[in-house]
Amino acid sequence: MTSYSATTGSKKEDQVTAAEGTYAFHTIKYHNSFLSMDCTSSLLKKTFPDSDLAKKFSCARTKTEAIVTSVLAPYLIYSALKSFEENEIAYCAVATDGSSHDGLKLFPALVQYFDWKNGGIQSKLIEFKNRHNETADTIAGYVKETLEKSGLSEKCVAFTGDNCNTMFGGLRRNELGNNVFAKFKKTLSTSLIGVGCPAHVLNNCVHYGAERMSIDIENIINKIY
Repeated sequence: MTSYSATTGSKKEDQVTAAEGTYAFHTIKYHNSFLSMDCTSSLLKKTFPDSDLAKKFSCARTKTEAIVTSVLAPYLIYSALKSFEENEIAYCAVATDGSSHDGLKLFPALVQYFDWKNGGIQSKLIEFKNRHNETADTIAGYVKETLEKSGLSEKCVAFTGDNCNTMFGGLRRNELGNNVFAKFKKTLSTSLIGVGCPAHVLNNCVHYGAERMSIDIENIINKIY
């Protein structure tokens, strides 16, 4: 048994732990499924039969998920929030959008800020939860709750979301209506800037610009295709 298990507190155990953490991070970074890790341990043993580290490597889908959700994710979120204190970052923006996955309504919460000590503009995911619906009250409450839990309510100066009525109440940004921007703005003591989806803004610019050209761009592209 001593050939297949690392001794607690030993250098070998630290190396095995580091290797398993690295492979777990690699799986997430390149959007691989946890299922892909099921054969990794046996593959390493066959590929590197002379390696004591490979013999002790054991990180299938269950352990990989545990490392990602219970170790890597909390640490990265903690590091991002810690930088606000250490680097005296005064302002940030928050962004969210709903995505349906089977019967789930998933909402990520991202903060963007300028960190002059760590390369400038930073975009960090600080929360990712399932909500029971996609109403303005639910989304606004989720964003407010996330910022309060992270201690960023007083630093938030902008909100970014999809250019739909639920998020902004239409083109004219109805700040008194039933939309996320209006409801979220009422809960903050700071002024809030509404930022629509830049991808939609760019798409609309191209769309209207192409309509005013003397040639039919869409027809030409279709023929080339």
